Order: sequence, then structure tokens, then C-alpha cells
Amino acid sequence: MLMNCSMNPISTLTRASCGDVIADEGLHRLLDDVCNEAMAVASALNITPSIGSKEIAEILGGQTHHKTSMLLDFEAGKKIENSPILDAIVILADSCGVDVPALRAMSVMLRALERNSHHP
Repeated sequence: MLMNCSMNPISTLTRASCGDVIADEGLHRLLDDVCNEAMAVASALNITPSIGSKEIAEILGGQTHHKTSMLLDFEAGKKIENSPILDAIVILADSCGVDVPALRAMSVMLRALERNSHHP
């Protein structure tokens, strides 16, 4: 869950590879923030994630050419999986009373990106 809700939208919105997201200080900080928000939702639901943003950075940091599935779908003109990845967490956060501003903002931006993109 953490890898999908953090790396997928960030890479799609920035068109960056996984390694590029980790290497960029601002994007890496955003990745941490998104992971912390998702972990707060998980905690409110009594779920303990097996990895966090540090582990995600270790796993994906060297993958400078790896693109996420969401980015590949977007580049191919396919519908991106915003609802099952981000919207589901935002809905759960709302039901638990957990504030998730970064996740909510990325969900809105992904919908706008998809709506305003003109694929061939």
C-alpha cells in the first residue's frame, strides 16, 4: 500500500523515475510525508505496515530507469488507477478522522491531469 500510494502518484505527476524521485530532496520529502499520512491511516485501523518510506527509498533509490505502473499507464494513454490507490485511502482517512492533505492533493491533481491530458 505505501509504495503504491506514494511512489505511483509522485512519479506520474512529475514524470520522474523511481530513482529520480528518491534523488530529489523535495520529492523525497513529499514521499516521506505521503508515507507518514498513509501510515497514520493504517495505525487508526490497527494495521502495522511492514515497510516505511526509508525502506521504499532503499528499494527504489537506485532504479533510475524504472517507471511506476501508474506512470507507464498514463504515458500509454490508459486510465490511471487513482481511485483504488489514493481515493480509497482518503476515504478511509475521512472515516477515521485522519488528516491526509498530501494524499488528498495528489488525488485531485491526478484527476485533473487525466482530465486535461490529450493522448493521441
